[in-house]
Amino acid sequence: MSQLNEFQGQHVETTFTHVDRLLLAVEALTEPNLSPFARERPDISADETRLLTAFVQQMRTQMIAALDRLGLTRPSPTMSSRNSADVSLRFAELALADLSARSLRGFGPVDPNAGKELDALVGELKELIQQGRAILHEPESSAIA
Repeated sequence: MSQLNEFQGQHVETTFTHVDRLLLAVEALTEPNLSPFARERPDISADETRLLTAFVQQMRTQMIAALDRLGLTRPSPTMSSRNSADVSLRFAELALADLSARSLRGFGPVDPNAGKELDALVGELKELIQQGRAILHEPESSAIA
């Protein structure tokens, strides 16, 4: 294959990264989701799971082979999973702030008892988030023990 210019190569790499994220979503759907807030019901059979897993692997193998043939760099992890988890918890904390009685007043009057309950719940959930973030900020040696 002929070589691509820098921008074409970046587009191929970016597209493959996007496709891989979508493949990660397919893989995740083949595993039971234990969340009570799951959007999808688990209706993929064991045989379909095996076939989908093989399909995903074949897609990745072909994309890596294409990168090699085109002389493009193979992807490598560049972000810390610890930092990504921390950022996700921070975003969760920000989302919870929108559940306060004060924030909900934008939708109309809030029942005082419901408002107190929501404010207490938001406080409890934020404390749990802080505990999760503390786990991420512990030295690795104590987190493993």
